[in-house]
Amino acid sequence: MEDSDAQVGKKVKRKAGTGPCGLIAEVRDEITGKASTQDAKKIVSVHWDNGTVSFLTPEALEAVKK
Repeated sequence: MEDSDAQVGKKVKRKAGTGPCGLIAEVRDEITGKASTQDAKKIVSVHWDNGTVSFLTPEALEAVKK
């Protein structure tokens, strides 16, 4: 999933492996890297159907086709 595709309320699943689907609850920018090479990256909060919450990059997710 591209950074621009990550939107609150979108139904997603992990690209790798099997597991539950979930909804994107929050999208935010996080500073990553060392002080000399800081980059802002998108971090997505996903509330999974099994009741757990994960914080992932959009690249680790794919949209669920309805």
